[in-house]
Amino acid sequence: YNFAYLYPGMNKVMQAVGRVIRSDKDRGLVILIDDRYGNDNYKRIFPKEWLHLKYIQDNKQLSNILVNFWNR
Repeated sequence: YNFAYLYPGMNKVMQAVGRVIRSDKDRGLVILIDDRYGNDNYKRIFPKEWLHLKYIQDNKQLSNILVNFWNR
């Protein structure tokens, strides 16, 4: 499972996330919309730069985070 599904899938996710920020002046936000990213199997292979990630419970919380991010 890990070598056939988990690792190749997360590799594609990390490549896509890497496309969000291209230079020092870029700002971006990545939203992973799936319960599996809260699973310990996935969290264990997240890069250390993702340690500050937030788990969002509802649309209002997501909306507040997006508004605050873009207003900074």
